Amino acid sequence: MVRLIKSSRGGFKLVDDLSYVYRMDKKCGLKTHWKCTTIGCKTRVSSEGEGNDIKIVKSFGEHEHPSNPSLPGVEDAKVSMRALARTSMLSSRTIVAQSTSTLDANAMAILPKTSSLSRNIRKWRQCANSAPPIPSERSGYSIPFEYRTLDSGENFLLYDSGVMDDQRILIFGTQGGLNDLTNIKDWSCDGTFKCAPSLYYQLFTLHVVVRHSSIPRIFALLPNKTTNTYLRLLGCLKHIHPRLNPENVMMDFEKGVISAFEEVFPQANLSGCLFHLAKNIYRHVVNIGLRERYCTDPEFNTKIKCFTALAFIPEDEVVDAFMELSDDDDLPQELVSYFEATYIGGIRGVGERRRRIQPSFPVPLWNMVERAQNKSIRSNNSVEGFHNALQSIITNSHPNLWKFINLIKKEETYSMKKCVMYTEEIH
Repeated sequence: MVRLIKSSRGGFKLVDDLSYVYRMDKKCGLKTHWKCTTIGCKTRVSSEGEGNDIKIVKSFGEHEHPSNPSLPGVEDAKVSMRALARTSMLSSRTIVAQSTSTLDANAMAILPKTSSLSRNIRKWRQCANSAPPIPSERSGYSIPFEYRTLDSGENFLLYDSGVMDDQRILIFGTQGGLNDLTNIKDWSCDGTFKCAPSLYYQLFTLHVVVRHSSIPRIFALLPNKTTNTYLRLLGCLKHIHPRLNPENVMMDFEKGVISAFEEVFPQANLSGCLFHLAKNIYRHVVNIGLRERYCTDPEFNTKIKCFTALAFIPEDEVVDAFMELSDDDDLPQELVSYFEATYIGGIRGVGERRRRIQPSFPVPLWNMVERAQNKSIRSNNSVEGFHNALQSIITNSHPNLWKFINLIKKEETYSMKKCVMYTEEIH
């Protein structure tokens, strides 16, 4: 069967019914002339038709070498390597392994050396990334059109704080993503640092929560994690899309994010991530030198976990439950004092002036009773899972800006489809 296969150079090669492979020589009218790919072989053929209708109409010369039925598979593998090199952030070794996984022993025997394939992968990658130079500072560069839009032509760069802004913020997303954030009132958000390009401190993502799954709709590159930066981000989104009005937002215990949401979306019910509450308590146990006891003493371990369990007690009963828990002499005073100051509120004053001061994170922020009753998400694990997935695709921390944008463009396309599918299933 005569057929066409793609070549690693972006064109096509012809395979005849004996598995000889030809590269295109020239095209004359309705005929295409091909020559054998084997060095030194002068055999040529002419074909007519295209695609599945192609046929060889004339042959010139005889092959003085045997055909290799495995050669088309090798060509397919090289085409796969070229595509992955241009569109993914996988290492050269991973690209070679992934592209050759289905080849048989005969095909592997005629495959070029790994070092040669790796050089080609680097070359293909450089060609794909050769358009804009990689910026060395946040300010002073412009973002080319192809990085401001999706492949469909839709605008993807929602906001750029300015070419000359040394605290430059870039917000990526689509009008559809903003509509999702408007129509779906449950949000989650978090930042990640390793995935961010080296010019930026963090990638901060905003997600909608559908069927206990978090779907990213906004990707923001931020220069730091100050309250002012989060205010700039949320204020800008509110300005672009005034109808944004979340009812519930799940987040980490980060003061800057909390303060910004309280100011820009004062009506939203903010919730700290239960997983991070437990993690913060455990981190303090480690800091005061009790890690070994926590890991080896089951009774002590259970007592420590009771601090996290306070999240499932009605808000107006939490303080009394904490006081009862803190009466246990087996609990380290350093941990009790930390939890009281951070999550309950320490006591100040004497006599009638004795009162609890506002803790760093008030009880309503981390109480999970209502969320448990409503079967709502109680952690940001799904957001962290998304960030971990991004990191596994990037393979190396802090990719260059252009590779990063190409990556989140793909994620946006996938998230768009996922959000449509989930919301259609609900309705």
